[in-house]
Amino acid sequence: MIMKIVFIADIHFGPSKDNENIYRSLVECVYPYIQSHFVDLIVIGGDDTDDRMSLDQSATRYYLQFWRDITSFKRPDGSPVPVRAIAGTESHQKGQLQSLQFLIGDPNVDLKTYETVGVENFDGCKILYVPEESVYNKYEYYKDTVFSNQKFDLAFGHGMFDFIGNNGWGDLQERSLKGSPIWNESDFKNVKGGVYFGHIHIAQNHKNRIYYSGSLTRFCQGEDPMKGFLSINYDTESHNHVVDFIPNPIAPRLCTISIENNETRPVDEIVSNLVSIREKMRASELRVMVDKHLIDLSKLQILRKYFQNNRDLMLLYIHKLYYLLFLFVLLSYIFLLFYQILFHNYIVEILENSLNMIFLYLYFHLNNFYFFFHCV
Repeated sequence: MIMKIVFIADIHFGPSKDNENIYRSLVECVYPYIQSHFVDLIVIGGDDTDDRMSLDQSATRYYLQFWRDITSFKRPDGSPVPVRAIAGTESHQKGQLQSLQFLIGDPNVDLKTYETVGVENFDGCKILYVPEESVYNKYEYYKDTVFSNQKFDLAFGHGMFDFIGNNGWGDLQERSLKGSPIWNESDFKNVKGGVYFGHIHIAQNHKNRIYYSGSLTRFCQGEDPMKGFLSINYDTESHNHVVDFIPNPIAPRLCTISIENNETRPVDEIVSNLVSIREKMRASELRVMVDKHLIDLSKLQILRKYFQNNRDLMLLYIHKLYYLLFLFVLLSYIFLLFYQILFHNYIVEILENSLNMIFLYLYFHLNNFYFFFHCV
């Protein structure tokens, strides 16, 4: 029997996000796919929320409507398509899967949430669910599940694998989450039909065995690859699996350019040129890096005022001294991080945490480098 599964991760509804665009991606990209295919299971792979929400926010309304939508699909026999939700990173999730209890109790809905590791026997398949949790020792904590002698058909989760960053992309900031296990391929050797995770926003395929769906849409600069979700066809008898990446064609395009030469043109001409560039690049948002040394201050102030009132074009200032400082802190942080992992030196850990604080200060307060590490 072929089981068809839709896996979506890192949706990130939240107060600071473009929730209308997120919901539009679901309505125009995800829902039609589910409606036009015989889907047996839908899995939400964590970080469906970006931050804590309150009932008076539009983000909450979009979020609850999404859960109403995703749990309303029906199988050919009229029964609800089962939906499983995995908790993601606590700084994003904030325990908000608890808000779905009103749906779990609905007899017309088949919804289960996993905030701790769990196993389900689903239509003859044994499925492992691994939300992101803070654990002291992963081998001890997961001894009855991941590291037991049990055999699993499929595994869904949220978190980090050790190969992230080795293939040209990785989020170093997410690597420093204390207590969250870093998985490796051999940890899931008892899984027959593939491992599917959320957390990394760029889609990944590791040896046709471990997959990241990536985020459904774009949230920051540097996320140039296609956005979307995964469609999984799993043969319950042969244990073969075929994974298709379903792209989201309406994900906004975010671009960054820089003014590198002495700029002598009038301000109106500069603005007109930037607008033209954005249109040619078909960018939803264009960020412009401007070195303060390459443009006179009067023009810079006028440009700054213009950009403050224009959502589609954003001005970033750069300064070589800040740039060198940022690189120094980043490289030092990476060195101490790996040193602490290898030798478990607590003095080094204190230095690492101090550098991490400086790193976060630069990250949040020096908007010069915003586009480098804004990924969540």
